[in-house]
Amino acid sequence: MLLRLRVACRKEFTQFFRSKPLVILVLWMFAEIANCAWALSLDVRDLPLLVVDQDQSQASRALGERFRIAPYFAHGSNCCPTAPTRTSACSRLGTPTRLSRITTPASTPS
Repeated sequence: MLLRLRVACRKEFTQFFRSKPLVILVLWMFAEIANCAWALSLDVRDLPLLVVDQDQSQASRALGERFRIAPYFAHGSNCCPTAPTRTSACSRLGTPTRLSRITTPASTPS
């Protein structure tokens, strides 16, 4: 059984390597796949982040600090256009500012 499989594989590889365009096409395909796998990075960097800490508790400040020190978020330097307009950093899109904590007055639901 294995002898027949080995002979069939040898025959197919011999036929495959006789066709130069097919060999070039397959080598090109593997080179493209390897190039794309090498160049593609799924790391997320510099996502715009705006933290609104309305709770002002120790736990919420600690959570905000963990977001601030993470290398994945750009807090304040690249402002998000969908952020609230009452913050000074978002009113000047494109100017680098450092936002450590944004406070808003507590409001009661009406």
